Parts: sequence; C-alpha cells; structure tokens
Amino acid sequence: MSSVSEQPDRITGRVTAVDQQCIRLWREDQILTFFLGNNLQPICAPGDLVEVSLDKSGTCTGLSVLAKPIAGHDDPLRWRKPDRRGRTRMEHLRFRHALIRRVEAWFDKAGFLQVQMPALLPSVNPEAHFQFIRGEDHILSTSPELQMKRMLVGGFEKIVSLGACYRGHERSARHNPEFWMLEWYRVGASLEMVMEDTEEIVRVTAHLSPWVDSDGNLHLEDGTHVALSGPRWPRVPVSQHILQETGVDIDGCLDVSSLGDRMRSRGMDVPDDEEFEQLFSRLWAASEPGLPRETPCFVTDWPAPVASLARLSPGRPWVAERAELVIAGLELSNGFCELTDSREQAARFAAETVTRSHRGLPPVPSDGTFIASLNAGMPPSAGMALGFDRLVMLLSGAASIRDVLTFSSDEL
Repeated sequence: MSSVSEQPDRITGRVTAVDQQCIRLWREDQILTFFLGNNLQPICAPGDLVEVSLDKSGTCTGLSVLAKPIAGHDDPLRWRKPDRRGRTRMEHLRFRHALIRRVEAWFDKAGFLQVQMPALLPSVNPEAHFQFIRGEDHILSTSPELQMKRMLVGGFEKIVSLGACYRGHERSARHNPEFWMLEWYRVGASLEMVMEDTEEIVRVTAHLSPWVDSDGNLHLEDGTHVALSGPRWPRVPVSQHILQETGVDIDGCLDVSSLGDRMRSRGMDVPDDEEFEQLFSRLWAASEPGLPRETPCFVTDWPAPVASLARLSPGRPWVAERAELVIAGLELSNGFCELTDSREQAARFAAETVTRSHRGLPPVPSDGTFIASLNAGMPPSAGMALGFDRLVMLLSGAASIRDVLTFSSDEL
C-alpha cells in the first residue's frame, strides 16, 4: 500500500495490474498500490497510461485512461518488467549509470585524461574477423584504438575513452551491433600493469552490485560464486590451456600448415580451406569452457597470428603480448603491449587485407595516417579494451545485453 502522508490529489502512471479492489501503477521504478473506492469500475488494463484521483486516505476515487498502447507495437512496460532474478531493466539502467560514474571517478583519480573519440572514420583496423557498418564515405568506428595511439605519438601519456563502437555482424545475448567500449592506454606501462588496472576496476565497481556479498564473491544465477576479491587473479598461458584441454601443443606454431598437422595428430577435423585464425578459433572454442569459473583469469601469450596490433614476446616470435580477461565464461577485456614498429604494423595490416579478400569480405581503405603516425615514433605503451555493456551485465545479473541497454538493435 502506498504512503498517503504526502500523496498528491492526482497521480499519473502506467498500469501494471488492476482488479476489482485495487490498481497498481508504475512511477519511475516503484509500484504504487491504491484501493478502489466504492462503485469505481476498473476501466483500464495493464500498459495503459492513467490518471487517478485520490481522497485524503489515499483511496482511488476517480480514474481516467489517458492512452492505450497499440497491440503488437512498442511495449511501454519493457523497462519495468522483472527478469528471472526479479530485477527490472530500469534498475539495470540505473545500475549502469552508477557504474559509469564509478569508472570515471577511478580513472580521474588515477590521473587519466578522458577523451571523446570520433565515430565516423575513413578507415578502421582491417582485421578479418570484423564486419563493418559503412556509410557512403565513412566507416563507423569498431574501436578507438588507432586514433588513441595517434594521441600517444602526440605526447599524451594516460588516456581513457568510454563510448560507442560498432560491429555489424554481432547479435546475440552477449553482442549488439552498437556497444560501449572502455579503452585506456599508459605510456611506459607493461601488460601486467594494465591487467592490474583491470582487476582494480572490476573490484571497485563490484561493490555496487546487488549480487556481490561482503566478502567480494559474485553470486551468479547458476549458483556459481566468483571470488572477485582476494589475491592476484591467475594468468593462464593460452598454449598451456589448449594442451590441457585438447592435447594439441600449439607452442611455436606460426602457420596454418603446422597448426593443422598438430590438430590432425590428435584426431581433430581440419578443413583444407581454413586459415590459421579459423583453426585456432576451433581449438579455443573447445578449450575455453575448461577455464575456471570460481575465479576470474587472464588468458595470456596468444599466438602471434591472432594479435595483429600487439608486440611479439622477446625471444618467442610466435607469441604476442596479449591478455584477455575471462570471468565465468564471459570474455570481458582484451589488452596488448602495443606494437610500435610502423613497417611491421603495415605488413600485418596488408596480411589482414589479403585474408579479407580470400574470405570474400569487402576491402578496407588503408589507414596511411595511422602508419605515418607510428613512423613518427610511438613510445612503448600498453592498453586494454573492456566491453562495458558486458561488465554491466555481469555485475547486474542481467541475462542479456539488451537488458542493460536503453534500446537494443532489434527494438529500434
């Protein structure tokens, strides 16, 4: 029953339930319940926008319907319907707002400059696993990475960006074509330093979660408890994990022939027309479910052919200095020690362009400005890109990415 001590004479709200005795209205993210006065007929239905008149006791003495939703069209109650864990989308969006404020405060305290990056670009990273959203004379940004690295060349040392990116083929419970990326770079940093940043960011935002207990354990819907606090999260070399899960030793592999031979030796199906990245994706899909679910972990030391913007590990040219954070099966962030050699970067982009052609994908204009910027000298740096919508999903308990967005692509 709603409090009537400060109740206005009239209230407008969206009907969530009504019967012969009472009516329930949504106001923001609260449900207000009012008894119906004598002889008052409930002439409304859930979803209707109504105005109710109240007497001094808070009883509804009059009711008028202001608008009715059109059947089969936009659902005005979308943001107020509870999910499987009893949380509404409106609550998830308020939680998202709180996370944005907490993340921005963390970076501000750490001395980062927050920068706003362009969305319309003449060219983007040509990696073959990206499908782009194009206009007549531009491509929507898939990541602010290339532009932020140009800023590092220009003298900025600690920068962070939080905003929208776009990838055309990504639609699932964990993907939306338009999504938010939290991306930051440190000049002079190691990969370990930006991994430590990531740990701290997840921990300081986890305190806001309704599903994290006082010991720092995240309680998932399936009953798993993920220990977000405590010691340094494990670092799991990708080759060791794949060997453990599949028996395939990928250490030292740099080409599709050697990788295919090692997979065949373990009895795995190897299509003749697939490239290194596609074969590796098969191995990783078979291995990733074996990662620990009770603790977050960073998967490190990725094969060089699947990290076109990362520096190679000294003394191990088949390994890239790349790390990916996985929490309970959710790939949350991806970071590198950045490649600073302009000739090597141009060669890798050229190889990706050839791969795109082999797969029948549209070409990407060459980003000569980025390569020229690297040629001017980029200082040693490390960076991390974190899927912000996924972080909100994880900590809010939402089952789908659409539950933490104002509108998903299929709601427009």
